Amino acid sequence: MKERRLASRYPLVLPVAVSGVPVLEGILQGQTRDISAWGVYFTIDRRLELGTRFSISILLPEAVFGGSRVSINGWAKVVRVEEEEDNAVKHVGIATLIESREIIRLGESKP
Repeated sequence: MKERRLASRYPLVLPVAVSGVPVLEGILQGQTRDISAWGVYFTIDRRLELGTRFSISILLPEAVFGGSRVSINGWAKVVRVEEEEDNAVKHVGIATLIESREIIRLGESKP
């Protein structure tokens, strides 16, 4: 099978927040499994339907940016959904296409 991805994926476990889903209230918390320039795969405890568009926020490690808190914020679309089970805990894997994004510096951390 030929690889169809447009960009390399990097295995990163980072906190992710999902909001703006029309049928859900509030913010869903999860974590990434891998990330690329054009997409992100993450797990949450709720199923999202294919084609759903939502707001996404990924908090990057402070050490990468010299003690600054940085977040990637944007809009994404669900392109694949997978049911997962890890040690009897069920999660939903969500593969997304990032439609727009911006990097936001949230502030400096205290030593």
